[in-house]
Formats: sequence, C-alpha cells, structure tokens
Amino acid sequence: MSKNAMPLRIRLFPVAILCFAVFISACAQTQHQTHQLVESQLRANNTEAALQILDGQSNSTKTTALHSLNKAMVLRQMERYEESIAEFEKAKNQVGRLSPTSISESLMAYTLTEQFSIYKPTIYEHLFVNSFQIMNFLALDQLDSARVEALQIDLALTRLTKEGHFKEAAFARYITGLVFEANLELDNALIAYQSAYRNYESALLPIPDDLQQRIQYLIPSPGLELDTPRADKERPLPLLPQGQLLILSHIDFAPIKTSYDTTLVDPETGHIYRVSLPKHLTRDLDGIHFEFTLNQRSFHGQQIADIESIAMDDLNRKMPRLKARALSRNISKYALAEEANQEHEILGQMVNFLGAMLEQSDNRHWLTLPNKIHIARQPLDQGAYSLEIKVLDRYNNIIERRNIENIEITANQFTFVNFTWQRMPEHSIH
Repeated sequence: MSKNAMPLRIRLFPVAILCFAVFISACAQTQHQTHQLVESQLRANNTEAALQILDGQSNSTKTTALHSLNKAMVLRQMERYEESIAEFEKAKNQVGRLSPTSISESLMAYTLTEQFSIYKPTIYEHLFVNSFQIMNFLALDQLDSARVEALQIDLALTRLTKEGHFKEAAFARYITGLVFEANLELDNALIAYQSAYRNYESALLPIPDDLQQRIQYLIPSPGLELDTPRADKERPLPLLPQGQLLILSHIDFAPIKTSYDTTLVDPETGHIYRVSLPKHLTRDLDGIHFEFTLNQRSFHGQQIADIESIAMDDLNRKMPRLKARALSRNISKYALAEEANQEHEILGQMVNFLGAMLEQSDNRHWLTLPNKIHIARQPLDQGAYSLEIKVLDRYNNIIERRNIENIEITANQFTFVNFTWQRMPEHSIH
C-alpha cells in the first residue's frame, strides 16, 4: 500500500483522539468557569446563587467527591450544618469507593493527560474534611459526633507527622484538643494541645497564644511530661462561673491552582520536551486579622492554620513525581507520533499536534477551602450577647464591619461560632 494512501483505521484514529482532546479541554474549561462563578457569588454574599451553580454543574464520577466538598463548604457558610455534614460524608464515601485506580485510568493518566484520573483529595484536604466536620458538629453542639471525627484524625496523624506534615498536623491536633476539652476529657485535651504545640514548633510557626494558655490551664502540675499516658478516669474540670465563647474565623479562599509550561530533558536521549505543570497563585492575604467587641471589651483572634502555605508545601513535595510523570507521558506521546509517522507523514503530524493539545496539568482543587483560619476565645457570663466584628488589614485599617446577634452563652459550657470573610473581587489574586 502506498504510504500516501491512508487506511480507514488510520484516518479514524486522529479523529477519535481529537474528540477526546476536545472533551478533556472542554471539561477543564467548564470547571474553571464554574469555579469563577461560584467564587464571585460567594464574594458578593450570594450563597444561594453559588449553591445553585454547584447543583447545576455536570459532574462525572471523576469529580463527584470534589463537587461534594465544595458544596459542603457553601452549606457551612449558610449555617446549614446538617446538610454540610451529609455532603462531607458523601465525599468521604466517594473517595473511599474510588480509591482503587483502574489499569486503563492509570494508562490514560500516564500516557495522555492527568485530567483523566479520578480526583483524589490531597493528604491535607483529607485532614480538613474531618476538621470541618468537627466544626460542623461543634456548631450543632453534637459533642459525641465531633469526638468520633477527632478519633479518626488521631489515627492518621501519627504517620503524617513522621512524614513531615507538621503544618496541617498542628491545626488538626489543635481542633481535636478543642473537642476533648469541650467533652471534659482534660487529659486527652492536654495531650492533643501539647502535640499541636510541638507540630507548630517543628513547622517553625508562631505558637498561638490561646494554645499556650490552654496548656498552662490544663496541666495538672509543672512537672508533667508531654504525652502523659491517659488516665483511667479524667480529671474533673474546675467549675467556672462563666462559659467559653470560641470564634473560628475563615478568611477568603484557598490559592488558585493553575498551570505553567516548562521544558524537561530526557536524560537518556537528550530530547527536550515541553510539559505542563501545576502551580498555585497566592491570594496575598497576609496581615488580615479580626477585632471582636463584646460589652465594650475588645479582643483579637490569632491564626491557627495557613492553608495557602500548606497547599504550596504539598505541591512542592509532589513536584519531583509530577515532573517524572510529565516527562514519561511526553516520551510516550513522542514515540506514538513517531510510530504514526511511519504509517503516514500527515498522521504523524496530527498525532504530534494532538499530543500537544492534551498536555495539561491537573488543576482541579478544593476551591472553597478557606485561605487561613483564626481562633479567638473569650470567657463570658451566662446570657445573650451581640458580637461586633472588625476586619482589619495589615496596617490596622478597617476593611469591613459585621455583627452577629443573639449568641447564647451557658455557664461551664463551650459555645462555638463560625465566621467567614471573603473580600470583594478586586485584587483577589496576586
């Protein structure tokens, strides 16, 4: 057969690949547009509209878990905690059910595009699923359910701290300490707080004042060692005439995940390949903080989690593996183009062009995660309170004022309040 006469199977092959490339590109574009719409609606405080956009989104099984995670966070912001809990549980079940990766999926991800693989939450995202479930249960005063989530985190953290995930472990330990303290399990609370303290130190992060104060308050004697074995019977909580107000403040959104093009060299052949790799864009939110006022008494929150920093560290940790996969993928596509060129020159050019179209990094991410989380604690007498909130920039200029009415404080109990602040679209990405 003449080299210029292409058989039907060869003529149809690039058509099939082109359809697949267009489909993958369209999916990525749709996801990006959906993220922009959801973010803009949330910034305008149109939470119902954001929820409708997510509900109207077409999701394949590859992004079902991600859809549930984003929806759960919007429901949290709307204080629809029961529904948020249900969406988080859907995400957990979906991730667990889809964990075994099929051979065909692996081949497509390694040889064509990362976008073909099922979305799997990162290690830090797994921890934040449990952490936000804890905060949901605490807001509903369901302490037993919050304790179950805390124990689930506890099982994972020992391994993660050995692998150097100190930043995310510090926050998770802090949250579990809150749960144990609210449940009056003071020895377990002390152990969790001390573990959080060590993780903040290992991550070279400032130790939150509240964490230091809780350790000093709960420690039974000056000589107690860290991680003292749990007592068979918990120490009784010293009775206080006041309740505790804890404010968990969420700042803006996690960093945007996008891509950049670079070149990698095949060490065996010296051939240079253009590859697409993911990167994060900072939201430039350092210095944002809060001032709270109750009964003409003001107090401030303090940062306990920097999710932007955690996300960037996680991506940097993965980058050597991502580069190796990108190089392997491009070597495979180059070999496929060379083989097609043996069949027909035009076919080889088409396969080479389509391979370039398919070179996209996996930019899927949990958009609605906050960028940073702050905590503030205030002892209060029993009664109903109105809370004034000032959002301040790094120069202490007031950006916004908010009020939360009718906060009920009960003596000797914890009251948890969730507050979310998302700035207006101007200068949202640096």
